[in-house]
Parts: sequence; C-alpha cells; structure tokens
Amino acid sequence: MLLLARNGCAGVNIETGVNQLGFNSFYSPITDDGKGLTFAGVPYYGMLAFATAAKGNNQMIPINIDAPDESFTAYALGTNAKIRSFIAINRSRFQEAHLDTRGLGMKESSLLCLRAPSFDSKGAITLGDESVDAKGDWKPRSRDRVMQSTLSVPAMSAALLISE
Repeated sequence: MLLLARNGCAGVNIETGVNQLGFNSFYSPITDDGKGLTFAGVPYYGMLAFATAAKGNNQMIPINIDAPDESFTAYALGTNAKIRSFIAINRSRFQEAHLDTRGLGMKESSLLCLRAPSFDSKGAITLGDESVDAKGDWKPRSRDRVMQSTLSVPAMSAALLISE
C-alpha cells in the first residue's frame, strides 16, 4: 500500500474471504477458522500499520535512506513537507537492519514494531505488542517514546516512528 501510495495510486482492491477456488487465500486480510470465527489475517497487520502511519498525514515525502540491501524499504509520510511518520520494512530473513534516522527531522517519536514469531507465521502477529481482538479492536500495548538517532529493525519485521 505504501509503494502504491508513493506512486500516486488512489486505492487498492483486496480480496477477502473465500476466493474463487473455495478457500481463504493466505493474503486475505480477513479470514476465518472454517467454523465461523472471523479474525484479522496476516496482511491485516500491514494494512493496520499503513493506516496508523497515514493518520493525519496527507503526503508521501521523498527520503534518502542508506538501505542495507534490496530487502529493505523505507517510507515517510507527513504534512507541509514535514515528516510525521516513518515506516521501515525489513524483508531480510536473516539480517537486522540499522538505520541512521537523524536526517528525518523527527526529534521525539513513538515507536511501534510489527512482529511475528517467524517469517512464515500465519498467526500471533502483533503491532505495538498487541493483536487485533475478536471484536476487531486494536490498541497498542507499547508505544515507547524514543529520541532516536539509530533505528534497529529485526529481520522480517517493520517499525513505525510516529511524531506526536
């Protein structure tokens, strides 16, 4: 969603529920257990991170980040050319990424981490150390205030810095 927004797309069509083959796709953001219990699927957490980062912001802001390799992507969102949210995505299965964030102009921020038990997890995903509950509600448990100059993003995870 961030890549599409950065390239000017106005929306995203996402398949949910049972697909044309009669099963829930692994990329469905809303899924069920086959017994009527509906819950947030793995992609939902990426969408939740996008919505959290985009809240109150109206533009993608170009940034130059010294990325460790091609498995790392970063995005900045804000208003009036001022960065208010920074999203770092590390798709490497094995290597933690370390970034110098001093050039972002974000003095004090909240840090939310997107985590899973392993790179192929189908559940136990958290954003801000909290999962979406059975009613569809989410509130981050940890939203640590940080004055960062370096951001560490573990392998197969993402981190959001949000200015208050």
